[in-house]
Amino acid sequence: MAAPGRFATLDTAPARRAGHLAETIAQVRDAHGRGASIEELLWLTWERSGLARTWGAQAQGTGVLADEANRHLDSAVALFTAAQRFVERSPGQPATDFLAEVLGADLPEDTLAPRARQDSVLVCAPTAVLGAEFDVVAVSALQEGIWPNLRLRGTLLHPDRLAAVLEGLPVEQIDARKAVLDDELRMFALAVSRARAALVLTSVANVDEQPSSLLRLIPDAPLDPGTGRMPLTLRGMVGALRRELAGNPGSPASAALARLREERVPGADPATWYGVLAPSTDLPLADLEDPETRVTVSPSRLATVEKSPLGWFVDVMAASPSGIAASIGTVLHAAMEKLSLTPGADLSAQAVMAAVDERWNEFSFESPWVEEYERRRTTRLAEGLADYLSAFDRDGHRLLGAESGFEFDVGPARVRGTIDRVELTRDGALVIVDLKTGRRWPTKDELPEHAQLGLYQLAAASGALEGLPEQAAPGAPSSSSSRTAWAGGCSARPRRRPSARRRSSRSGRA
Repeated sequence: MAAPGRFATLDTAPARRAGHLAETIAQVRDAHGRGASIEELLWLTWERSGLARTWGAQAQGTGVLADEANRHLDSAVALFTAAQRFVERSPGQPATDFLAEVLGADLPEDTLAPRARQDSVLVCAPTAVLGAEFDVVAVSALQEGIWPNLRLRGTLLHPDRLAAVLEGLPVEQIDARKAVLDDELRMFALAVSRARAALVLTSVANVDEQPSSLLRLIPDAPLDPGTGRMPLTLRGMVGALRRELAGNPGSPASAALARLREERVPGADPATWYGVLAPSTDLPLADLEDPETRVTVSPSRLATVEKSPLGWFVDVMAASPSGIAASIGTVLHAAMEKLSLTPGADLSAQAVMAAVDERWNEFSFESPWVEEYERRRTTRLAEGLADYLSAFDRDGHRLLGAESGFEFDVGPARVRGTIDRVELTRDGALVIVDLKTGRRWPTKDELPEHAQLGLYQLAAASGALEGLPEQAAPGAPSSSSSRTAWAGGCSARPRRRPSARRRSSRSGRA
């Protein structure tokens, strides 16, 4: 396409068409070099394309091809009209400025050229629908600060003051901001009044954006019961038919469900409905009377068992995938273990984040701002963890175990888990530490009754933890099983330095 004549050696129909296009591009380039206007360039391209004859003949017929040709012709007329207006408004301006203006526009410019609006969607400003009506009107971006936009207009020539002077009114009584609000209200009333059948208003409510105050002017719409309409998905249709059949057993929905069952649509077969078939068994999941039976219990799930045994069972049998917060917590646990077991390791927040960054690419975020939010939150947690580890090293305590696994039996239950840290203080007290990275942590009053920490202490008391010195064994006079520490959230261990307590509080807010 760089120069004409290069397709002459290819004797095929596509090559001849490509050669014709290359010749057109060359002529347009030469005309532009001679200073031709955008209107002249468009006419040159249009005449060489031969589309006027082709589309004109197709538009005379009926059907999809004729409708498509009519839309093409309407677009061509609108483009030529815009080019003519550009030349009249800016004579002598290069054609490239017109192309940049058209390609950079968010909305098509208003034009007096005739346009077909049948079977089409009109995207325009409110002023462009004056005198027109539509079956459906969608008013978008009803956000505070966007609509109504109370920014003052006409601050250069002040046309409102000129109008007041001509009418003999005092200029001091003009409220410019009220005039702008009145104009915004008139445009809103114009937009919403163009709908014949349906009006759709859209807005967003979040931390950064608030819905427009104009929405309060719209009366509450009645709830749509959805009568006579079915969802457009097979799964949604099956649900709607089953709901209708449950409310009216004699409904024709049974025949529709039978038809869907023949096509093996999921959920349509009554044999798969909950409560239709008898339970396959009513025997317990485990025979607790059998002395050989052992039911595995995780310390982290004991609180769920106490709150709702059914919820614990469902979570164990059909666990949902962990969220991004839980995944980041796992990486922070790994970073703590790595730094704890490395002699002379750097315990600063930067070192903790460096260990986290080694696995940061494993996470998948919905959008860049979510990643930025989670990274800032992780940085605050890393600061809290670094404060805890630095204070531990500075106070001269000793680490007995990191990610220490244990297993012991309590009746028919087999408790199996992992303790984040087992520490020995300078005065010989045994401290069990569990790192929490969630948005909520136990309060000081909840710690003595906390089920997870209770099982950790029970593991230490039953001898399930290896490597504990004899003088620090639970029950020794110098130890206290209630002095547990909570890293990353709050700590029940008394701090000797007020600054350390403040750092712990900062990490707690994270």
